[in-house]
Amino acid sequence: MTGGASTLAAAVRRRAARLKQASGLARPTLSVVVAALDSAEHIAACLESLRRQEVPDTEILVVDLGSSDRTREIVAEHRAEDGRVRLLTTTGDRGRARDHGASAARGRYLAFVDADDAVTRHGLRFAVEALRESGASYAVAAERPQRRGRVLPVSDDMRRLHDARRRLSGDARVEAALHGSATRSVFDREWYAPAGLAFGAGRAVDAAHAARAAYAAEAVEWLPHVLALRRTDDDRSVLTRASVTEVAADVATAVTLLGTDGPRRAAVALGHDLLGFLPGLWPADPAVWTAVRAAVAPLVAEAGAAAEPEVPSWAKVLHGLLVAGDAAGANRFLEGVRRSARQYPVTDGTVDFGAGGGAAPVRLGAVETLVRAELTSVRSTDGSIELTGWAFVDNTDLSGPDDAPGIELTLVARDGRQVTLPTHRRDEPEADVASGLHHADVTPSGFAARAEIGELTDGTWDLWASVTHGATAHRGRVVVRPRTMAGVAAAAAGPRLLVLDHDDLERAELRVSTPAAWLGPAAVDASDDGRLLLDLDARLAWLRRAGSDERVRLSRVDGRFAVPLDELGGPGRFELVVAHGTQVRHVHHHPDAPVTAHLRPDRRGRVCVVPPARGALVTAVRLSDDAVEADLLIDDRPPDWRVALVDGGLVVPGTLTPTGRGTATVRVPLTASVWGQPATCLRAGHYTLSLANARHPDWFGAAPSPATTAALPLAELRADYRVRIDVAHPDGPVVGVVVEPPLADDERGERRQRLLREACRVERAEQDSVFLRAMFGEHAHGNGLGLHDELVRRGSDLTVYWSIADRSVVVPEGGIGVVERTRAWHEAIATSRFHMVDVHQVRWFERPAGQTLIQTFHGYPYKLMGHDWWEKMGNDPAEVGSLDRRTRDWSVLVSPARYASPLLKKAFLDPAGADDVPVDEIGYPRNDVLLRPEGADLRARTRALLGLDDDTVAVLYAPTFRDYLSADDLTARRVTFFDPDEALAALPDNHVILMRGHAFNARVRDDRVATSGRVIDVTDHPDVNHLILASDAGVLDYSSLRFDYALTDKPMVFLVPDLATYDRFRGGVIPYAPTAPGPHVDTTAEVVAWLRDLPRLSAEFAEARASFRRDYAELDDGYAAARLVDRWLTPPS
Repeated sequence: MTGGASTLAAAVRRRAARLKQASGLARPTLSVVVAALDSAEHIAACLESLRRQEVPDTEILVVDLGSSDRTREIVAEHRAEDGRVRLLTTTGDRGRARDHGASAARGRYLAFVDADDAVTRHGLRFAVEALRESGASYAVAAERPQRRGRVLPVSDDMRRLHDARRRLSGDARVEAALHGSATRSVFDREWYAPAGLAFGAGRAVDAAHAARAAYAAEAVEWLPHVLALRRTDDDRSVLTRASVTEVAADVATAVTLLGTDGPRRAAVALGHDLLGFLPGLWPADPAVWTAVRAAVAPLVAEAGAAAEPEVPSWAKVLHGLLVAGDAAGANRFLEGVRRSARQYPVTDGTVDFGAGGGAAPVRLGAVETLVRAELTSVRSTDGSIELTGWAFVDNTDLSGPDDAPGIELTLVARDGRQVTLPTHRRDEPEADVASGLHHADVTPSGFAARAEIGELTDGTWDLWASVTHGATAHRGRVVVRPRTMAGVAAAAAGPRLLVLDHDDLERAELRVSTPAAWLGPAAVDASDDGRLLLDLDARLAWLRRAGSDERVRLSRVDGRFAVPLDELGGPGRFELVVAHGTQVRHVHHHPDAPVTAHLRPDRRGRVCVVPPARGALVTAVRLSDDAVEADLLIDDRPPDWRVALVDGGLVVPGTLTPTGRGTATVRVPLTASVWGQPATCLRAGHYTLSLANARHPDWFGAAPSPATTAALPLAELRADYRVRIDVAHPDGPVVGVVVEPPLADDERGERRQRLLREACRVERAEQDSVFLRAMFGEHAHGNGLGLHDELVRRGSDLTVYWSIADRSVVVPEGGIGVVERTRAWHEAIATSRFHMVDVHQVRWFERPAGQTLIQTFHGYPYKLMGHDWWEKMGNDPAEVGSLDRRTRDWSVLVSPARYASPLLKKAFLDPAGADDVPVDEIGYPRNDVLLRPEGADLRARTRALLGLDDDTVAVLYAPTFRDYLSADDLTARRVTFFDPDEALAALPDNHVILMRGHAFNARVRDDRVATSGRVIDVTDHPDVNHLILASDAGVLDYSSLRFDYALTDKPMVFLVPDLATYDRFRGGVIPYAPTAPGPHVDTTAEVVAWLRDLPRLSAEFAEARASFRRDYAELDDGYAAARLVDRWLTPPS
């Protein structure tokens, strides 16, 4: 997809189109109909995408079906800003809304979008251009899923269907009938209306409409780009949540319309339209079972053998159970089997789901045997390029002596020309790591191929891989990871230029051209006044800022064009453009042409110039002892250059040393000491080598020279980490540094992990040790730390292992850190006699005999949790089944308070059938430190570390994450209800704000309030208890942190402006108000009003806090860990 700010020219065109349409003077090119009903949650994003897309003269017809929320108000707001937006009203459902909008449309072309969804910036334009070029009746493009604001990876099946542009006519139109959809199509309205097409009544109307459209069309353009961003089913509105009965009825109509092709449409329905309903068979609900069976059984009969390739293997099993009427078997299958054949053994194209599958091996579907091919490096040599990567058929084991595949790479031009590349197969361990296959070894799938640029005519060439395994041959497009390989430098041979890029389905494209304008080997010089002097064969030359129409005309000095560097400012880069004859051309960078701190090629080989404030270029990069070092060309004029490795809000500073005029070396350590802890390696992450200076104080990525790019990647495995230096961010290539945990080669990838689990499994745990895992191993804290401290106090002989995500996690004295997924970790988790977690234990783990498995969880119960929450989220039944199995493995569930025990039992134990797991009311070991005498010393040390004087008032703002801002239940954008700048402007100068994001927020490193002045970002602090002790007041919300904070009796303010929204998306298992003993407010100003008088705040709610502690935290007394050891970790006598 394209992204970033639209160009100035495009903005001007859109404004002109808005004015024309507002005046009624112009017939729009495109009409987009948006069906809406109670769509306030998503319609703003939908309209914003439509207003930004690249067909400027578009009318946007929102057809509202009687919304009771703010949908119409939001549309009116967009209408006030953009005259292209119109609001229509009607009654009925999605089909009626679309038909009503189509009848009111005035554009030559017509598209349909649901208010839940959005469009890409370029998708509609590409479709309109294709129709203008071909004269086809309509065009169909691809879609990508999105969930809660995040665009997700394109599906393998969508990539398979839209592998190339095709014109479908005659019998080939059936493909559009089978796989088309109105919401990713653009229709020629001059054909659409006379053809009598309509959706009719209903929420599920696409299948029949696609069948009618395909057979009414003269031709259909099938396009290989993304048009629609479709919201996933669990995130959709009532307008588009069609029932299985409605979908089945729509499909049945399509099956009838397609006649002899009906069985194929039934098969497509089983593999696509109805696939999402199958997980809903769990938990067993007779009404759901009856409805799904009634929908599926007739289609299974209709499809017959046509279903074999269309339906994935796991769905075939469920279809069989549905037809057989075996509801219990279907539930066992859904609970016990992951819906991915990659996790199971495959033999001769059949997958064995094991005991959980309850069925004989079943054949894989076509989507499970696609070619998976990835380009991993490109190197240019004299007149040619070498391509390396890997290609294999999914779910195919290559470990046997005769199993090595035959691999052939072919470049295919858009006009059908083909060039077969000499290809050499080789072993590629990274393929095995990336495959995600648990049983199949695809190491022999590597390739190296060579393309001669002279054999390739100008144009765009797609890269295809043909993979032969045994007697079977498969073919597919080669993909490229868009944030890495697409940043490689362009390759040139004589007058020819070759650029590696990718389309918006992440497939590799080689673009070959013969540029008319080059910057030659001796074309660059520098003047004494700091200007660049360029020898160019052109009448006129100018710089054009990338992404806009801003231009800087270049004057001549002694026959050469002078680039006035000091006159360049602002963000981004400038492209060098010349008048070449009567044409305006980009100037391209010859491989032998020089580079400077300001002048270099972009990833498409075009010459670009950056302002002095960004005047730096990496000419060499290397790994030294625990550091990244680089040589730079640098502009000396901006003062105070700085260098760092940057990953979002995490900044690791380095040193920059001038080595001459315009040159410098930099060194950035791969170790750091944070929050006063011992120095460790950097946490795992994707860092950018970044620079800043007095003129450009914000960090920007350091660009690599062509020579630097050619030398990358560099990779090493070290004792504490893996590190790789590579090119990243293709929109402006920069030097990236990837730090990973130090897994050995035989520990990487799912297959190796399975082998390690099997090798380390024991019948009985006999090691006198405790295995502790806090959350996901990102810190050594929580209840595990409380237990650790108690064992140290007692002088216990037990070895204490901490499960850590990587070697950046500091383990408390007396403990041993074991990096997750290493052999040592597998051995520790399997053999330790005691095992304690505060989330569910790792998915695959089964408790051996002799091991005591203690579950504590990591917060006091308030939020909806357990089965109720998993069902509300729509969790995969197999994941819920796995969680239940792991629940039954617990030896004890520790309860923090008496109120919590029945809630925990109801949420976890009862649904899992874990009646024999005791609930022990112990209190929380993690909170002992808040109530013990050593807490005072910890407060003093933490305040000193934060730079807080004795008279400083520290306010801890610690909101929880919002489920409505989380796309994956692991990360979330932060909320912005509290404005620290506004608060500090109204508070006395001795107040500081400690900004503490939830762990979900901490994983989104580019969404932070940066530390500055009286604001301190403590999101990454390893232990929130230190912050509770160091602070003087808390601004909290729905987080269970309020239970911990109340133990200190410090005053709290509750900022909860979204209480209704939070309750709708998550909600609590008990009423909120009694659990929040302080004022409940909606704005920063209200928070400030209370914080300005802390004595009053404390006194007014003192009794509420005391009552809260009696009701909800009566067991916390500083000795919970002692009780835990006495009851559960004391060796038998």
